[in-house]
Amino acid sequence: DETGLLMKNSWGHLEDIKCYDKSGREFRGGESYTQSDGKICTCGASGIICRCEGEAISCPAGTSKWTDQITCTAKCITSPAYCSSSGDPHYRTFDGKYYDFHGVCTYQAA
Repeated sequence: DETGLLMKNSWGHLEDIKCYDKSGREFRGGESYTQSDGKICTCGASGIICRCEGEAISCPAGTSKWTDQITCTAKCITSPAYCSSSGDPHYRTFDGKYYDFHGVCTYQAA
């Protein structure tokens, strides 16, 4: 997990935000850097958030680029895309795959 520590003053302006990566390097709000795995990390109000851009691909009409944030691979998916969850452990992802998660835990959908 590349989430950094966050210190924010009472003014709450982006330039007043400070984030720190795992090695202790300081970044100001809005500053970005690229990790060795290609993820682009940006300091913001929620700390350091790292995201994949995926490879540059051209998608045909009726589809849009989607990037898997774990593998950093990009592919074209049919637009619009929907995900869903039902019951306790059942999920369908944007690309139509189904997953069942069992156990004692908390889920966060984004």
